[in-house]
Parts: sequence; C-alpha cells; structure tokens
Amino acid sequence: MPVHGHDCEDCKFLGTTPDVEGNPERQVDHYFCPLHEGGLVARYSSDGPDYSAADLARFKRLMWGYGTILDTTFKLWHKKSTQPKEVHDA
Repeated sequence: MPVHGHDCEDCKFLGTTPDVEGNPERQVDHYFCPLHEGGLVARYSSDGPDYSAADLARFKRLMWGYGTILDTTFKLWHKKSTQPKEVHDA
C-alpha cells in the first residue's frame, strides 16, 4: 500500500522504498504510468508537486545509472513487468 496520496487513477503502484537521495528516513512511493509513452513517478509526500518523474524512453536514454530515486523506480517497474509491450520494446 502506498504511504502517500496519489491522484492519478492510471498509475500502477510499484512499491515503497527509503529515499536514496539523501534522506533515508523519508519513504518514497513508486509508480508506472502507462499514459504519455509511459512514465516513472517517485512520490515523496501527498503534496501535489512533491514528486520526480520522467518518461520511460528519455529515462533509459539519458538518466539511467546516476543513482537517482528514479533508478529505484525503474528497477521496480522492470521487476514487476507492468509496462505495455510497445513501451517495453521502445
């Protein structure tokens, strides 16, 4: 179950982990959104703008491997295989 509120009904919850970007006491909820070419979302609180996000293709091309919280989101997404086939093959 997510720790924080999230208002997108299309997002698929992937799990909750400690924050790897400096505050290990803060819990982060991770989501995959199948809309808009697929998106990774890391939510830090229930406050609307308190999240990080990137579309999947851009993340894989430009951001993967930098130790960000979205690396954790990507790993959870990949493990759970919640992505649509056309996004997986991108």
